[in-house]
Amino acid sequence: MFFIKWLVIICQRLSILSGGGKYRTKLTSKIIRSCGENVNVEKGASFTPELVIGDNSGIGINSEIYGPVFIGNNVLMGPEVIIYTQNHSYSKKSVLIRNQGYDDYKKVVIEDDVWIGRRAMIMPGSHIGKGAVIAAGAVVSGNVPEYAVVGGVPAKVIKYRKWGLSMKRLLCIISCMNTGGAETFLMKMFRNIDRKQYMMDFCVISKE
Repeated sequence: MFFIKWLVIICQRLSILSGGGKYRTKLTSKIIRSCGENVNVEKGASFTPELVIGDNSGIGINSEIYGPVFIGNNVLMGPEVIIYTQNHSYSKKSVLIRNQGYDDYKKVVIEDDVWIGRRAMIMPGSHIGKGAVIAAGAVVSGNVPEYAVVGGVPAKVIKYRKWGLSMKRLLCIISCMNTGGAETFLMKMFRNIDRKQYMMDFCVISKE
């Protein structure tokens, strides 16, 4: 195992090597817990053995992945993305932060068809829903709904991909429908997604 890790490091640094990406991916599959088909591991990427990555997904240039992370299928990752699963403990005021050690590991889950932009940071315990887009430089801490586009520090929902409508226009459409029709429409729209999170977003936008 130690020997294989050093081979991966060598391949990461040999960016001019013909077919270097294939070698990096091959060696990566020997180290991590599970590696899908057609995975692309870019130069300078680092990770730990707890990583699980699905088919047609990638690890961006100089990206860093620490601890138990699940990456689904068809996930696109930009350069210099950082994914943490553990943080420093700091809750006790009477003890120096440097002497408090670390919190327990909190698994990060990234579902299928997610795009993570350059230099985004994903913090411990985050869950990114299917089809979501993480803007460059965003800091994600918590849950990201399916098909949401999020950005900022901390990351917040900017819009949703799924409907092709702005949230305000969607609210306008719903308000013009009769009660029964609106209920049917909402139930179809919220099927298999985080309903509570969407309703909270509706409430926030309706106050703008």
